[in-house]
Amino acid sequence: MSADTPATGPGTEIVVRRSYPFPAERVYDAWLDPVSLGQWLFATPAGVMKRVEVDPRVGGEFVVAEQRGEILAEHFGRYLELDRPRRIVFEFTTDRSTPASPVEITIVPRSGGCELTLRHVLDPQWLSYVEKVRGGWTTILESLEKTLVAPADVPSGSSAASGEVHIVRTIDAPRELVFAAWTNPSQLANWFAPRGCSIEFRRLEIVPGGTFHSCIHTPDGHQCWCIGEYREVAAPERLVFTMKVADAEGNFVSPTDAGMDPEWPAETVVTVRFEADGRRTRLTLDQSVSEALAKRTGAYPSWLQMLDVMEEQLPSGAG
Repeated sequence: MSADTPATGPGTEIVVRRSYPFPAERVYDAWLDPVSLGQWLFATPAGVMKRVEVDPRVGGEFVVAEQRGEILAEHFGRYLELDRPRRIVFEFTTDRSTPASPVEITIVPRSGGCELTLRHVLDPQWLSYVEKVRGGWTTILESLEKTLVAPADVPSGSSAASGEVHIVRTIDAPRELVFAAWTNPSQLANWFAPRGCSIEFRRLEIVPGGTFHSCIHTPDGHQCWCIGEYREVAAPERLVFTMKVADAEGNFVSPTDAGMDPEWPAETVVTVRFEADGRRTRLTLDQSVSEALAKRTGAYPSWLQMLDVMEEQLPSGAG
């Protein structure tokens, strides 16, 4: 496809280009990672991201929904082409009852980074919105760059630098309330388990040096026992605790003996940071385990589900 050829079909084409100081693979992957997408794709400064779903395969669909005041702004899309790390083609609409418009993303490796070209073909009836749409895509590509973290900018040993679990989420509640959800035993018991599961605490001492002994019960009757220690409890800014596999008596059990992936570490350290963003909270969760391994074993999506449930459990009017 030449630089002057529309992505597909007739219409008015909008072209936006941006260079990034990141590898093409990193930029490409950001378009298919739901955690990343929720921070920059169709996200606005005053909005609160409510739903991000991605099925990253040809024919797969995605949904991005952001609460903007009283309005839930939804974007529905479908992937038409995926060629890592050079090309993504998708179509999207803001209303399932209206035709979708095609968008083509091409990423070309350059010295020191890559160049991204976005082409969006609008139906001729939307000609009066061309500049508004162009401005929107320009802002989105700028937000993408802010979300990506260059390796040179990441502190040595951090989760993002080492490829470990790193989750960032903005929650529509003050950080004091969000911190309390992690440190108030009665609140923690309501959400600290994946959706559909429940948690039982045999011991829970949320103070520096305090320990916990818990069990997650799954709908099919499986039990996942865990022990850990709180290393830091600094209200309302930071929480650090360890996690180890255990048995019902609170004894350490090696992950392999518990039937887990043999690569899972004997102990992981979870660090949760709470940053005030007006009356909202930017929550960052890091865990000292490979993000790829956490995704493969289900630990990573479990964190996402738990955070969803936590936000739903916040007091009425806070979320």
